[in-house]
Amino acid sequence: MEWTLGLWNMFLKESSIWWSTRKWIIQAVLWTIVVTGSVAFVLYVFTTLPVAAKPEIYDTLGTGAAALQLFFNVCGFTYVIGVIVLTHDLIIGEKESGTAEWVLSKPLSRKAFLLSKLGASITGITLIMVILQGLLLFIITRLFHGEIEFIPFLKGLGVIWLICLFYITFVLFLGTIIKTRGGVLGIAFLFFLIGNLLPLLYPESYFIMPWKLSKIAFAFSVSIAWNAKVMLPIVMTGLWSLLFTAGALWRIERMEI
Repeated sequence: MEWTLGLWNMFLKESSIWWSTRKWIIQAVLWTIVVTGSVAFVLYVFTTLPVAAKPEIYDTLGTGAAALQLFFNVCGFTYVIGVIVLTHDLIIGEKESGTAEWVLSKPLSRKAFLLSKLGASITGITLIMVILQGLLLFIITRLFHGEIEFIPFLKGLGVIWLICLFYITFVLFLGTIIKTRGGVLGIAFLFFLIGNLLPLLYPESYFIMPWKLSKIAFAFSVSIAWNAKVMLPIVMTGLWSLLFTAGALWRIERMEI
């Protein structure tokens, strides 16, 4: 198929940026400190507090639930920022350096060019920010004598992965319609800011955007009962991700490189 022309070779090239350089080490250390490190520090502080001063969730549900709540709260905030920073120049950076024009002069379709960047970014972010940190949290919680149910925790991690997917595809799409890195960063961060403010005025917006998914991830991870409405923001986030991907594929064929 014409649109897959050069896809695998380009994917290997994009993946090498993650795995053949120190990027994966830097990212692994950074997110371990930011996410798992912060959870470990707070759990350590909790263990030194008198019983009366411990947070209610720690006292009633135990170390495991407290660790999960901290983990998903931190992920829901920091991962959005991280994904935006890591992906904002995937398209624009290639255009500004002239690399895109040179690469596309080879046997490579524009769709393959975009999909290779999308695939490599999803792979790197999934392995380092989702799977690795989830595994480390599991270990850290055990060290503090807490317990995490594996299957519910995987469900929660899946929701966090969906947040990352939404912002990867969103920022990639922005890169095909906006000409400057600052513009992409500004709009992406503005959207994230709106997500912290708009639901205060219009709570219904929670159901069509990923703004409440970190709370849903925690609910899944501790098997808290939920109703059918919980699935709506999950389905909508997945749908938005598909729409952003489709939009980026449409735009890449029409944009000037």
